Amino acid sequence: MVSDHPMLIAGELVQSSSGLSDPVVNPATGENFDYVPHGTREDLDRAVDASAEAFKTWSITPFEERAACLLKFAEEVEKKADELAKAVTMEQGKPLANAMTEVTGLVDRCKYYAENGEIEDETVSEDDNAVYKIVYQARGVVGGIAPWNFPISTVSGKILPATITGNTVVIKPSPCKRNDITQSRIWFSSGSQ
Repeated sequence: MVSDHPMLIAGELVQSSSGLSDPVVNPATGENFDYVPHGTREDLDRAVDASAEAFKTWSITPFEERAACLLKFAEEVEKKADELAKAVTMEQGKPLANAMTEVTGLVDRCKYYAENGEIEDETVSEDDNAVYKIVYQARGVVGGIAPWNFPISTVSGKILPATITGNTVVIKPSPCKRNDITQSRIWFSSGSQ
């Protein structure tokens, strides 16, 4: 079955290279209510390669532009807050109010990192011959594995600090959740690939 929630790889929304998908089960009813792509090693390799390529430009993108991307993403999340919260509830059986807290927390974290995420170089000492500094640099591709229990909080806790500091990210979502993929669609629709 084709998923309505494709993966975001290389700035494109794609299905699994295997053509397979996995069911998303509502724990309250035990019924399948959706499907997500069944990612393969080939999909992972493509995502890592694309992320490494994107790192070449993202790492030198000025902080202000990266912050603007996070703020745009936050706007899009706010527009889809009800959809995201309902999906969390269906995926986990979590009360809707708790799910909405995760969604609003994502918006708050986006704003926090956009305002406070810039890490400036530090002069630790200087003498007549030299200035000694700690220079912070983006490191590359960050890999994150997301558990099922707090899908929005855990994924954003990996993506936001990494991307605001100039890194790129590949996330392996929980196989039983669509919300991580929904977030990638929002990221895509906000123009923040």
